[in-house]
Amino acid sequence: SGNLAAAVPAQRRSIEANKRVFGDRHPNYAMARRNLSQLYTELKDYDRAVELVEQDLPLRAALSPALYEDSLSDLGILYTALGKGDRAIKYLEGAVRLRLQFHGEDNLEYASLLHNLAMAYGLQGQFQRSCDYYERSLELTEKHRGKQHPDYRSTLNNLATSYKRLG
Repeated sequence: SGNLAAAVPAQRRSIEANKRVFGDRHPNYAMARRNLSQLYTELKDYDRAVELVEQDLPLRAALSPALYEDSLSDLGILYTALGKGDRAIKYLEGAVRLRLQFHGEDNLEYASLLHNLAMAYGLQGQFQRSCDYYERSLELTEKHRGKQHPDYRSTLNNLATSYKRLG
């Protein structure tokens, strides 16, 4: 919702302002560019969003593991939306490795990454792997949010769908 068409040029101005003040190797500049890619995603302009995130991968990797993890996750989600499960899996598995390395597995961000990875494996027709990832995501979501939370119900629904497709 909102006026996304007006948000894009405003975000471009924000990028330029951050570049003038901080330079093009600063976290604020990187975040402004990520915000633009997210606007493109909301506009369903996935190709532009992918292009922007891929351009920023080296910068975000150099700035911090957390920023790099976010970019890998963003690309995984975008490639899933584009129906390119093989690419989505590659990026999401990278994000999962970073999340585990720096934060362990007992957190909601890890649960979210597993959920997204399950979706990508389902897109590839690998329903057993999809089910496995949904199961672990469901456990973590229940632990941290409870069974009444919409994320729990969504994951449970996706798990049921994957089991159905598994045969």
